Parts: sequence; structure tokens; C-alpha cells
Amino acid sequence: MKAIVKFSALAAAIASLAAVSCKKEEDKPQKEQYEADIIISFTAKNPAGTVFQGEIGKDTVYLKINPYLDPEEELKGCVPTFFISSGASVVPDASEPQDFGVKGGVKYTVTSYDGAKVHEYIVTWKASDKKPYGEGFSYCEITDGVNADNSNTADGPMGGVTPFNTLGWEGTRMDYYLPDGSGEKDSKLYGDLDCYIGYCGKHIVLFSRRYALEGDTQNATNVVHRDRLTPEGKLSLGSIDVTLMQTLANDWYGHLVAVVDKGDINEIYYWTDPFKDPVLLGTTTANLTPFAGDNEDCGNNLQVAGDITADAYITAQAPRSAEGEHYMLTVKGGVLSSEVEIIASGYESDDTGGWQMISIASDTIPCEEPDYILCDNTGELGANHGNQIYINTFDGITIGEVANPLLQNNLQTWWVGNGPSLYRTGAHRPYVSAMLINGKQYALFVGGSMWWQAMAVLEYDMDLSTLAHENANVAAYTGTVGWSYGGLGAWYWDREEEAGYVAAWWGRAGLVTRKLTCYE
Repeated sequence: MKAIVKFSALAAAIASLAAVSCKKEEDKPQKEQYEADIIISFTAKNPAGTVFQGEIGKDTVYLKINPYLDPEEELKGCVPTFFISSGASVVPDASEPQDFGVKGGVKYTVTSYDGAKVHEYIVTWKASDKKPYGEGFSYCEITDGVNADNSNTADGPMGGVTPFNTLGWEGTRMDYYLPDGSGEKDSKLYGDLDCYIGYCGKHIVLFSRRYALEGDTQNATNVVHRDRLTPEGKLSLGSIDVTLMQTLANDWYGHLVAVVDKGDINEIYYWTDPFKDPVLLGTTTANLTPFAGDNEDCGNNLQVAGDITADAYITAQAPRSAEGEHYMLTVKGGVLSSEVEIIASGYESDDTGGWQMISIASDTIPCEEPDYILCDNTGELGANHGNQIYINTFDGITIGEVANPLLQNNLQTWWVGNGPSLYRTGAHRPYVSAMLINGKQYALFVGGSMWWQAMAVLEYDMDLSTLAHENANVAAYTGTVGWSYGGLGAWYWDREEEAGYVAAWWGRAGLVTRKLTCYE
């Protein structure tokens, strides 16, 4: 049987005194306690106050650390606390700070009470365990890919954005104002691509509606690697006429979804691999892209909650109205229902810029009458404080509202530029999508002002006011973007890796991506 002695700075001092003092025979440990082991627990606290839990093996103690953190930095100057066999001593002293992240670790020598046994341990590190399902993510990894620097801009840094012209398109990132002082609001070569994005397995698909309208299949779709953001080809369209493909998104698990407008009906397709032909899910008489005929500023939005190959909800804005109506289509067992539900937001969608969208907020699909996040243009185009975000019940009752949308100058908080509407009718801004990462609900925000663009991952609450992780809070100066098509977002949960992926497209700029890991 082992008795427990806890070692900390105080315990080490007491042990040191005991080693040089006289002890009565009856105070000595029993024979079976003459052992030399680190037992029960081992922890280490770094100068920042972070405590790392240890896993004790036969001759090794592993401190568990999130693998996306730098162990050399995080485990520098750590003070350990641990337990050893009764009466034993240890070198080095437990009160001495150690750099446990160094190659080879730190050696501790434990000597039994009678000096007959010596046990050497190496204290090092290994990846921590994943958080239980339902507890969300712990770390946001910056994964901006190639050329994610401050280059390729006419008048300001791009803040880590991977520029559009490294993602498969021609052109040069420029401000609204050309060098000769004139204004050019329509040029695709400046990044006004009316771009929709969606994850498809290990790839991101970028769909330019402007190139598609011209029948330019070479530039309508670009497929880039999810992590490296290097171009890897074009989306396999099968029998789809790209000029009729209106919008694109993905479901919770990285299946790409697109809507094709055939006039009287809309066809809905999905992909599990961007380089294989799509699967026709079904058709609907609901026009999920009612603005495609207006002009290039169609302002379409599409969100898919759940698994499109199993159970899912598809939502999209209905024709603009005073009631702010949206369509919801149901997928059960991979089959598209013929029924179409109408969700009325209670906020006008036929005013100002015409941009309004909803995102189903639920932990499971299917569910009964889920709440949803609502983004709405209000006020005049270009006017300050022209947008708002709400949390609504399924029947249109507002139960939450984003706090203080006027804080547009605090550029390191998510609400940067939550206010101004862009000058294009139907421009995409702001964009909010309810997220489910490792069983916990969050919200993805993509917005910006007339000059800045922003992305953040937020804790899901009634005012969406808390950042989930500072690395997911991105704001960058990209020039005058008031005439751009704004920005859209995408996210998915990789069930195989048990990690989340997030992306945002910023008009006139390019792509920002993040990886959300779930280690303790």
C-alpha cells in the first residue's frame, strides 16, 4: 500500500527539513512503503496561470496540451505539483520552474525513504484528449493559406486575406477609385465577383455569379484546397447549365448544395466530391432565387441546416415583402419534401438594400419549430447603422437582438461595420449563420463597414455579444468596398476529424479561413 505525499514548494521544504532531522523508529514508513514513485497526479502551471494535467506512466509523465498550441512556449517556466511515495525524496526540487516543452523533456529522480530504490521519470508532453461532445471547440487555428500577407492592395493592408487572384482568377486588387481618380464599380478584375462559397469535403468551392451569367465556365467555379487554399480545378457540373446556377452553400457536414433556376421550377443539387457529377436532390416550385432576373445584384441567400443526404432544412428568402417572408424546405431520409413552409420574420424585406436572411438555430435536425437568426437591412442604402441582427422564434417573435450595433470603430470586435448597408441593392451584408461545432451552438458573422471587412465566431446567446475565440475575430482594411457585393460565410463539422472549418469571402479582397479544434 502506498501513502500519499503531495509535493509543491511547501512540501519540498518540509521534506528537506525532514531529511536532516532525527526521526523516531515508529515514525518511519512501513517496509512496504519503501518505494520511489510519482503517484496519483502530476500538474504544471505556467506563468500565465494555465494548468496542464499530467498522465503518469511507468517511467514517463505526459503533460497534456492542445496540439495546436506551441508546447515550447506554453510549457515554459512551469511550476509542477505532484505526489510521490511516502518518505521519498525527489530531484530536482518541485519548487523549481521547468521548461517541460523542450526536446527530451525534464528528468525527475525519485529516491525511496531508505535510499534502496531509485526511479527516474521523464516529464514531457503529448496531445490532450478531445472535449466531450456538447462542449464545443477549444482553439481556433489560423489557416489563411498562401499569399496571406499585406500585399496586392492599392491603398492598404489586407490583414491576412488570401487574395482572389491567387485563388484562380485574373485581376489585381484595387480600391473603388482608379489611379486616374475615376470610379469603376463593375469590374470583375478588381474582385467584384458576386462570389458564393461552400465546403465540399476537403475543398472549398468558389462560385462567381458574374462569370456564370456570361457563360464563362472557365471562371465561374474555382475549387481550392481547404487548408492550403491552392487552386485544384473546377467544379464538375454534370448536366447543369452554369448560366442557370444561381447560388451555392453547404450543409453542416461539408456537402455542397446549389440551386438551378429552370423557370417554373428550381432544381436542387448536391455534391459529396467537387470533381464528381452532382446528385439531383429534387425540384420545387418555390423560387429560391427570386431576384436573379432583377440584375446582377441578386442578393440571393441559401442555408442548409443538417445533412442534405439524410435530414435537413433548406432556407432562402422568398420574394421581398412587408412581412419578410422566407421559404423552408424539408429533407427527410435524403428525400426532398414537396411541401414548402413560409417563415415570416416580421421585418420588411422590400425596403432599402433588399438583403434579409435567416439561419436555423438548432442542436438537432429535424426539430419542431426551431428558432433562427435573422439579418435585416434597415434604413437607407449607405446610411450608417443600416443593418440589424435578431434572434426570432419560428413564429416570428423576436427574443434577442444584437447589442449596440453602433460600435463600428472598435475594429477588434465582431460588430465592426454591422451598421452600414452597401450601395449595391442586394449586396450581401451582414451574414450570420448558426453553427454547431462539437455539439455546441455558435454563430458565424461576416460583415464590415464601407472600408473594413470582418469575420468572427460568436457564442450563441440572445445578443450574440461574446467572441468564442480571439483568433476567429478578423478585421482588415480593404479599401472602399461600398460598391462591392459584400461578403458571405461558410462552415462545416468534419465528422471524421472531429474538427470545425470556417471560411468567409470578402468582396474586392478574397478568402479568410479558420480551423476549430476540440482538444482539452
